[in-house]
Amino acid sequence: MEEKGWTPEFTGAPDEKAQLILLFGSARLLREPEYFDEIGKFYPKAHLFGCSTAGEICGTQISDDSLVMTALHFESVRVEGARVKLTGPVDSFKSGEILAGQLSKDDLVHVLVLSDGIRVNGSELVKGLTGRLP
Repeated sequence: MEEKGWTPEFTGAPDEKAQLILLFGSARLLREPEYFDEIGKFYPKAHLFGCSTAGEICGTQISDDSLVMTALHFESVRVEGARVKLTGPVDSFKSGEILAGQLSKDDLVHVLVLSDGIRVNGSELVKGLTGRLP
């Protein structure tokens, strides 16, 4: 929250094991590059993945205008990232195809997608993905 400022709870040396950072927060704060820079320094090998929310949950607390993050490490899973810029709902199918083309398919098991709910036709995005994935 803005009144509390940015209070990361990073301790010790950078975490080289984290593969995925789930980051959720206010749209305003997600536009601030310094937060991503600091997170990236502590988790240098992790993919940052998240979106804006209407409220953030951390433990048992609900906040507005904040960032909440969880770092994940998997024992035997490889994590990849892919992204595409959507210009509007008419591009949704093609965007799904582009995303699928960016992913390695050899050992693909799961795909997690976050998208802008206003600029995408979710059904078409999924059709584009599934048409090019195993």
